[in-house]
Amino acid sequence: MCPTDDSPTRCVDETVVVLCIDDEPGMAETTALRLEHETERIETIIKTNPYDALDRLADEGIDCVVSDYQMPGMDGLSLLDAIRDDYPNLPFVLFTSQGSEEVASEALSKGATDYLRKGAGSDRYELLANRVTNAVESERARKRAAEIDRIQTLVRRVNGALLRANTRESIESAVCDAIETAEPYRFAWIGRHDDSTARIEPAAWTGVPDEYFDQVTVTTDDRPTGRGPGGRAVRKRTVEVSQNVREDPSFEPWLEPAEDHGVMAVCAVPLAYGGTLYGLLVVGAARPYVFDDRERTLLGELGDDIAYALDSLRTRRQLEARRRQFDAVFNNPVVFMAILDTDGTVRKVNETALEFVGSTVEVVAGEPFPETPWWTHSERLQRDLRSWIDEAAGGDLVRFEANHVAPDGEEVTIDGVLHPVRDEAGTVVSILAAGRDISERKRSERAIERQNERLEEFASVVSHDLRNPLSVASGRLSLARKERESDHLDAVANALDRMDEIVDDVLTMARVGQAVDSARPVSLSEVATNSWETVATESADLRVVSDRTIAADPARLCRVFENLFRNSIQHGGSGVEITVGVTDDGFFVADDGPGIAADDREDVFDPGYSAAESGTGLGLNIVRQLIEAHGWEIRIADADTGARFEVRGLGSS
Repeated sequence: MCPTDDSPTRCVDETVVVLCIDDEPGMAETTALRLEHETERIETIIKTNPYDALDRLADEGIDCVVSDYQMPGMDGLSLLDAIRDDYPNLPFVLFTSQGSEEVASEALSKGATDYLRKGAGSDRYELLANRVTNAVESERARKRAAEIDRIQTLVRRVNGALLRANTRESIESAVCDAIETAEPYRFAWIGRHDDSTARIEPAAWTGVPDEYFDQVTVTTDDRPTGRGPGGRAVRKRTVEVSQNVREDPSFEPWLEPAEDHGVMAVCAVPLAYGGTLYGLLVVGAARPYVFDDRERTLLGELGDDIAYALDSLRTRRQLEARRRQFDAVFNNPVVFMAILDTDGTVRKVNETALEFVGSTVEVVAGEPFPETPWWTHSERLQRDLRSWIDEAAGGDLVRFEANHVAPDGEEVTIDGVLHPVRDEAGTVVSILAAGRDISERKRSERAIERQNERLEEFASVVSHDLRNPLSVASGRLSLARKERESDHLDAVANALDRMDEIVDDVLTMARVGQAVDSARPVSLSEVATNSWETVATESADLRVVSDRTIAADPARLCRVFENLFRNSIQHGGSGVEITVGVTDDGFFVADDGPGIAADDREDVFDPGYSAAESGTGLGLNIVRQLIEAHGWEIRIADADTGARFEVRGLGSS
């Protein structure tokens, strides 16, 4: 029984659906039955009216038309003209008993696939079946070739765009341009995921105006705007489609703008690579059911290519940034640098190192590092360097100092390091050799040492030559007081005490200029409390309101507190209250005395400055020198009452 309904079932790709058109129902059914009898591949649909046949063609699914010639209202040639207007490649066979050579010639000239005269024998239907299947196979082969060409063209366009683009923006724009111009697509846009809002923000688009996105919001959460193909694609990392936007409930939030722009189907492709989401590609088509398995596979593979290109671009940018950073460090004009293999072979050297020995890359590259011009002046140093390279290759950081004779004959000291460079697995793959000329620092250190020695010698002489006569005078004064009391003797005693303080301060000043080289962790509150016990505090009070551990020379820090405490007592009176506390990067000593006038703050640290009759004028100058010897700084800060000395530069607590 021939099917006469309008929607035959096509089970396999080889099925051939033939639309049989003949104004005589009996002849139409005979033709259909005989075609199906000749081959199981053929399924037929019968129409006895040419206009009904044209309506059926609009529903698609027809592989070939077999039509009679003479029919009322529209003959076979007129029907052929009408079909060719909308279906230029659909196989059409004119199968008639009333035709002629002229009819056959005209039919072929109008685009008929074949012309065949009806006959009584079964061989005519066998021939017709062969002609029909051959024509359909030929058309299908043409479509497959066209599809392959379309796919290749699209892939070529996209990949070409990816190769030419050198920014993320240019990649996104070029991809949209390439896809939108390919059949059967209507538009393409790429969006980027905003984690903070869960929105897909459009970044590039073609085929739709900017205003389109005023009506389109795509999210990746569980709101209605996140349940469509775009939101699903991002969440599931799979290609998602809406084959017919009018029939897809999940597409309802975007149906109106889609219909306004002639979009009937949408495909959303996640752009993800290596676990990183780079965006979302959305493609729209003007026909429903465009995105079959093959189309989804194609767009999915293109999405992978796009994501890979974006990842490669990011990686390339990161590598370029790291290379620039490396070049900036490696080509440091004051640091000698070289990259060595783990066996010590030189691979790369910076210009600073080459200029130091007047050599070139060609001379040193590929040579063992100990045998390069930097080290050939000393066999002992070469032996040491080989040993140090072995240590670095084993994973140890090696620091060393080496003396070298520069081309101008000057002896210089190099502070060097061999730093092992590891790969991701932790294996040492190379060694970074770096060094800097510390000759000037060494000369300064030696000069400071000599100066300190002279200062120490001076202090010893002063201590001996001044304290001995003072001791004699003090002893004589004690004897004189036993014989009689006198205001004159009291004045002498005060003068001797003041002289003793001056000697102490002078000796301190001779020593405080030495840099602190014995710093160790100490408690600020403990040092302050101990210092308080050595000062004649009378009825003054000390409050330590906070504490921290700092690196300092305990003896010198104690002297800082002693001098600051004495200063507060001398200027604030015996009942002054002194507070010690911690700041963000140091500490403070404050009192509730009369304070220091703003005009005097610049002068209080100068030698000889004193606002008290009993002061030597050296105490605060000694404080500043002790503070600076630690690498800190001291200043007088604003305070509501009294004076506040702040020490800064210790780092955050």
